[in-house]
This record gives sequence, structure tokens and C-alpha cells, in this order.
Amino acid sequence: MAKRKNPTLSIPPATQFVRLSELFHFRDGQSIADMRIAYETWGKLSARKDNALMVFTGMSPSAHVAASEADNALGWWEGMVGSGCPIDTDRWFVICVNPIGSCFGSTGPPSVDNKARRLYGSHFPLVTVEDIANGIVCVLDELNIDVLKIAMAPSMGGSTAMALSAMNPGRVQNAIFISCAMAASPFSIALRSLQREIIRADPVWSGGDYGLDKQPVTGMKLARKLGMATYRSPKEWQTRFNRKRVPFDGDNLDISGPQNRTSQLTGKIFEVEAYLQARADDFVSRFDANSYLQLSRALDLFDFSEHGEGSFRKAIEKTQWQNVAVMGVATDLLFPLWQQQNLAESADRAGVKATYREIVSDKGHDAFLSDRKLFYPHVKRFMKSL
Repeated sequence: MAKRKNPTLSIPPATQFVRLSELFHFRDGQSIADMRIAYETWGKLSARKDNALMVFTGMSPSAHVAASEADNALGWWEGMVGSGCPIDTDRWFVICVNPIGSCFGSTGPPSVDNKARRLYGSHFPLVTVEDIANGIVCVLDELNIDVLKIAMAPSMGGSTAMALSAMNPGRVQNAIFISCAMAASPFSIALRSLQREIIRADPVWSGGDYGLDKQPVTGMKLARKLGMATYRSPKEWQTRFNRKRVPFDGDNLDISGPQNRTSQLTGKIFEVEAYLQARADDFVSRFDANSYLQLSRALDLFDFSEHGEGSFRKAIEKTQWQNVAVMGVATDLLFPLWQQQNLAESADRAGVKATYREIVSDKGHDAFLSDRKLFYPHVKRFMKSL
């Protein structure tokens, strides 16, 4: 049985919490008492509270977007957020919330159900993007922020920002959407469903009640490897790895059979294999399997048109957005350009001032992270226009 540390202990030092005194109700009809929602902030909120900016996270990051005085560790979007950065903390009060159902401080499957005196595990309510958005609203209410001047929304964060905006008209004035969609495509749903199936096939899965010391590590690693392959692009990996081989250490790569014997004979494996293994090892050391399934499923279930009587345009009209900037990457397999184009065109038809930019990068869906500098001028231009 593979053992690992408790993912709920992977909470960044600068994390703050909102603890709800009332029941938190999920869309599936269930509710939780003692809900805790984790978040971080940067910058200073103005006296008029008119400079609030929310960075909405993707599926797997914590709320630690960037280094701060309270935590000097580099964040997952370092360089995008900070003093003098495109999201300038000298001007903006920046907030980032860890989604409900995650494992970086907010209540989720690896949290303790005090009533049942066990981990929530598989008994945690079904999480939807709308539930995540409602949790974020709880943080805004705690901070006495009525309106977000800007929603900065990459990847799954785009879905969350859309849901929050539609359910709370006028609460988000402007938005930047990066590599996201108003509804997941069948292709991306299929890929994520395979990842979930791989995790559930792990012998240690135990119906989702595996315990913190018995995580389904093998399934998690395989699922993450598949995920990583979809986050980047064939073009990048052809240039970056080609067919290069690197020294083989049988202790740190999960291969067997003829492939393993070949590697033992040659002393080499493909560099791309080693890369995937390293990324998978890092991920399973800090993430919970149930959280992975919950958030992955939430992204698949989201359909923005449900907030507009089956119409994306009507859903956008409900938000009362003033300006939106939409950016996409041609090599993105998960959120192809046509989905960002559809968002920008729908916003325009809804009477929102919308701009669309195609970012040229070989880094695929992860370009907003690994090629972030390409986004800087467009983000700065949008910020300056407000």
C-alpha cells in the first residue's frame, strides 16, 4: 500500500479562512456544517472598495498565486501578479480562493466530517462549479466586497467566474477569460473521464474511502500523466524531447515487462517518460484523489447556457458584464480556439464590449502558465483601459 502525507496539510502559510456559521447547501441537495473556505490576498483594498480583483483558479492549484510578505514562496502564477506586474498589486486588491472540494485548505473530501467522526471521502457532496462559485461569494461577503472590478479567469476558473457572474448579476463588472469555455467539449470530457476511471481502477481506491495513509497513488500517477499529455502540445514535445533518452533508474519509473527489460539493457528511457513520471510524482505528493475526481467532474458538468434558458447569450446578458477580454491558444487540445471565439462572439451579441486574442504558443493549454509572458501585454492593455 502506497503511503503519502495528508494533502490537507499542504496549506500555504499565507492562507486565510472564512468559517461559515450556517449550513452550506450544495446543488445536489446535501449540506455541510462547519464549512471552511481558504483564500489569500495581495495589495490593499481601497476605501471605496472599488479595486477588488479575483483570480479564479484552475482545477488543481492552491490559492497561492504569488509570493507575498506572509509567504515568500513563488506562486503558481508568479510574474502575472505582484507589484509592477500585469496584475499590479500596487493598484489592485487581489483575492484568490481555493475551491470547495479541493485539498489546500477549503473543506473537501480529505476533511474530517465532525458529525460522522471520519473523513468525508466518498461521502462528500457532489461538487459543481456553481457550488464553488457560492463558496467564493462567501469570501467576498466576509470581506464586505459587493463588486469585483475584474475577474481574472484562466482554465476552469473561467467556468467559475461565469457561474458566479450569472448567479450574482452585477457582482463582476469586467472579466479576462483565458483558455476556457462556456461548456466542456465531448473530447475534453472523454479525456477527464478516462482519468477518473484510471483512479477508480486502482486496487487501493476502496470506493473512495481509502484513508489518508492509503491513497490510490498508482491510479493518481497514471491519471496525472494522461492529464499532462493533454495540457501540452505535440509540437512542443517534438521540439523539447524529440526521441531523446536519459539514464534509467528503475526505482523512479513505473514500467514493467518488455519495456522494463529493454530499459535495463540500454540503461536509458525516453526523456518524455521521465518528465511525465516526475510531474506525476510531484502531483500525488500534494493532491487528494477524491478531490481530483470531484473537481474534474464539476468542470465536465458545467454548462453556462443553463443560466440563460439554454442560451449562452442570455446567460451573458444576465451577468451585466461591461468589458471582457478573451484569449486562447491554437495548440490547446482541451479548450480549442473555437470555444474562446464562441465566448467572445456571444458576449458581443449580448451587448458586452468584447475583445478576442489568439496567443501563439506551442505550450498548449498550459501556455497561460508556462508561456505567461505572452499574455502580459494583452492583460496590461485591458487593465489600462478600465
